[in-house]
Amino acid sequence: MPFVIRMRFDKIRFSDTCMIVLLTLADEEQDRMLREYRDAVAERIGLYLPKHYEYKFHISLAYTRIIPEGEDKARMQAMIERMDRYIANRPAFDITNPYMAYYDDMLCFSPTRIPRD
Repeated sequence: MPFVIRMRFDKIRFSDTCMIVLLTLADEEQDRMLREYRDAVAERIGLYLPKHYEYKFHISLAYTRIIPEGEDKARMQAMIERMDRYIANRPAFDITNPYMAYYDDMLCFSPTRIPRD
């Protein structure tokens, strides 16, 4: 990718499947450049996933195994609100170029193909 990507933290999202930090691009120009690049890659490899144009950049923090209820749910919501306040004040940051990642179990990612039996 021929440019630096500057992003900002947006907010924490928790669902029945995962907890993520949503990211936004640092400005409209960054957003335009990254989406054009993403569209060009999708066109080149012929891969448009559902909701391609609605994609939200994110960092996965955890996958949900148990959905909190009652007091646990209230504590989780309070924690998310504290995290949102914290990340709201973080400065924009640069990320490295994206690369194709291979993995077996989402715990370790490799830029090189993992041998399969």
